[in-house]
Amino acid sequence: FTAVVARAVGDGAVRSFSAGLRPNMVPDRATARVAPGTPTAPLRRRGCTVLPDGVVSAGGRSAHGAAPQGGINAGAKLARALASVAGDPWLAD
Repeated sequence: FTAVVARAVGDGAVRSFSAGLRPNMVPDRATARVAPGTPTAPLRRRGCTVLPDGVVSAGGRSAHGAAPQGGINAGAKLARALASVAGDPWLAD
């Protein structure tokens, strides 16, 4: 899944979001690019890696779509972290 978005996040915006290589898998890696000025401390507290160029990543555990209970969805983890920065309740834990 790859998206290019411009949803407000804190003082910045999510510029892109990518997770997973196939539609029938639980992704083990997700990345997003955020605009300068986006608060990064909350992202780090939620286990994300933040690089100086605005790339944020999260890790999980890959699983096949037929047995998703064995995985940890990195895309969902990163989306929740980004939502927490924005204060959006739409993706609450």
